[in-house]
Amino acid sequence: MPDNLTLEKRSKVMASIRGKDTKPELLLWDLLDHRRFRRYPRIHGNPDIGNKSMKIAIFVDGCFWHGCPNCYKPPTTRPEYWSMKLERNIAHDNKVSMELKDDGYTVLRFWEHEVITDPSGCLRKIVEVLQ
Repeated sequence: MPDNLTLEKRSKVMASIRGKDTKPELLLWDLLDHRRFRRYPRIHGNPDIGNKSMKIAIFVDGCFWHGCPNCYKPPTTRPEYWSMKLERNIAHDNKVSMELKDDGYTVLRFWEHEVITDPSGCLRKIVEVLQ
């Protein structure tokens, strides 16, 4: 489907997309009931939710920005740019996850669609890890 916006307008729209406090992040945060967790804790890699003493880092990865295998559809404009952007994002995610694991953290990553469609399943996974 062709884009009906000019490159300038599309750029503005893409730049305005939130990086923090997304609906899936807030939904998961509310389910955790804020107990012993911090939003955007000062932990390497900037997880969305985490706890230093429990050594847990939780990321809610946007399906578009992180290349969800179920949801991602590459944009038709500037395909080379978006392909490289996605590769960099995935490489960064993998690097951060490995560094946190090397530091003794348990790293959980959820796709945004998982949090939206099955929030209680995501919560169950977190609780299992904490027990």
